[in-house]
Amino acid sequence: MNIETLADYIAEFRIRVIDSGFKRDVTDFVQSVPPNQSNIIALREIAVKLRDGLEKIHGSDLPDALNKLFPTQKVRPFTEKNYLGDVTSLVGNKTIAQADFFTKLHALVQQIQAELQQNEAEIVKIEAFITSYVEKDVKQLSDTKHALVSIILKDIATVSSLKELTKTLSAWNRVLPLYHRLLKSESPEDIRLVEVQNGSIDFIVNLDVDVAVNLADVFATGFKCYVAYLAYKKLLKPITDTYFGNQKLIDGEAGRDREMLNNIGMAIEARIKQQHEKAVESGVMSVHPEKMIEQITNLVTAHIVRGNDIKLIALPKTTNAEAAQTKNDLRESSIEAKNARRVLPPDDMTKLLDMYGEIKGESKT
Repeated sequence: MNIETLADYIAEFRIRVIDSGFKRDVTDFVQSVPPNQSNIIALREIAVKLRDGLEKIHGSDLPDALNKLFPTQKVRPFTEKNYLGDVTSLVGNKTIAQADFFTKLHALVQQIQAELQQNEAEIVKIEAFITSYVEKDVKQLSDTKHALVSIILKDIATVSSLKELTKTLSAWNRVLPLYHRLLKSESPEDIRLVEVQNGSIDFIVNLDVDVAVNLADVFATGFKCYVAYLAYKKLLKPITDTYFGNQKLIDGEAGRDREMLNNIGMAIEARIKQQHEKAVESGVMSVHPEKMIEQITNLVTAHIVRGNDIKLIALPKTTNAEAAQTKNDLRESSIEAKNARRVLPPDDMTKLLDMYGEIKGESKT
């Protein structure tokens, strides 16, 4: 595992636990539960807030990040224990005695606080150890004007088949230089594979920083449109159940469904075109850009719909605030897509894969 990946896992902890206020809330809960021992309404409100906070934690990449940060038995992630299940059961128990509710809740918040403190203390040690290495690597990225991008393959069809894996890697090897040529005048360097992680198949590649940030923007756009479609499907069923066979309404929804589905690929394609047009204004020239955009759009949509991921891991120090915001935007939109995908019915997932799941070969020009 490289240093930048460790730093990214630590950043995930700080975003989800510290910056989100979750650690602060848990500390407040530890202090607030005893004075409210006889106030069941206040105790239930605390339990609901704790459950909601844990749901956000488990809906993020933090559990996986902590598993990677703490691979030994010495320190274990606080997300490893089923605290979410415990507090959810407590909130759902309408017959539990007040005294028992207090006892269970008090024990839960104390345990979570203790493990959070232990995890944070261990992360501080790791961070102190890797800081000088991170600074050195980030300086090197600044000098070479490159960024590190993590291409994460999770879908079973790809990671369990050598044929599919080879096809996917070949597509990335073909498309990344095409994307570079859409945006930059100079020829791209060979894509350098920095590291291959285990678990999911996670390829760390070194890209021109401008290309990397633009690619993150394209994927953020794709994830957002994907989430919009999944949210639409989730809301649709209770609405269509009230149509009672009204064919006009049913046909209208079918048309809207098609357009929402089409919009995923169209939005990605439009974003790439916008980026290329901006590059053309600065003097970039590409041969057959339409074919290049088509191949890039195909790979991006297939990667997203298959349930894979991509991260912008490390940027040079010289990178502007807008690029850093794009990095965060990609992180959040990816999390939203992952959580929305979990509840999509199998038939709807099949429809998505039929339309976007295939990684196509090289177009003839």
